[in-house]
Amino acid sequence: MKRYNEQRLSELLTQFRQSPTIKRRLNEANLRLNWETLMGRTFANYTKVQSIKNGILYLEVDSAPMKHEIQFNKKAILKKLNEAFGEEYLSDISI
Repeated sequence: MKRYNEQRLSELLTQFRQSPTIKRRLNEANLRLNWETLMGRTFANYTKVQSIKNGILYLEVDSAPMKHEIQFNKKAILKKLNEAFGEEYLSDISI
């Protein structure tokens, strides 16, 4: 019996995870799960991750002072989140 397209399961899973749609959804899910750990409890209490599209993180923010804080520290926040992703994944934050 001949076998065609023989690949290891680990190779297939790696290819699957690298597809743009799957990668975006996995990153978004990972960010949601680790949001409080990455950003701190106070920050997480006033913010909620809505989605990630085209490298832009969309946040829902409950407090005007927190919105100002995010705008003021946007570069530092992006740097911290990109370090968690291990790549330059996010380019902007939209509130």
